[in-house]
Amino acid sequence: CGLGFYGLNYSAGELSPDVYANSALLSLADIPGYFLALTADAFGRRNVQGGAFGVAGACLLLCGIVGPGGWAVLACAIMGRICLDVCFTTVYVAVVDDFPGPCRSGALAACQLAARLGGVFAPLCGTLPSQVSCPIFGSVCLAASALTLTQPGQMDKSEDWRNDGKATE
Repeated sequence: CGLGFYGLNYSAGELSPDVYANSALLSLADIPGYFLALTADAFGRRNVQGGAFGVAGACLLLCGIVGPGGWAVLACAIMGRICLDVCFTTVYVAVVDDFPGPCRSGALAACQLAARLGGVFAPLCGTLPSQVSCPIFGSVCLAASALTLTQPGQMDKSEDWRNDGKATE
């Protein structure tokens, strides 16, 4: 999630000729992306997160196929960014839903570590042409989609998160 999210920022200069417009549009894409994360309550966090990872992966793979420097590449990247915003938001909800209280802080630390490692490798990928870097980001997103959809469902709701996983009466 972090590699694609931060990688698009570093690849902004490679998406189309106007680096300032690219950066502005990618930043503006965050607004609807975070609002779309609210759909996780209605459609289920795992479905929304897995679908958003899948759509982001498909859009970023399309960036590698579409001709370089055009608006089509930028449109695919913006759609991928919107979906990655959804994923970045819902992954924290997943930690609370899927892990019992005693394991939650360790799981959150592992998620943070993975996101930050993606952030470390993102500048390296950002130096590549968009026909190379975007498919890398897309492949990682598709793998994350597959892993998200194979996760078990939510924790048993009889284990209230406020009680650190202890059963409630």
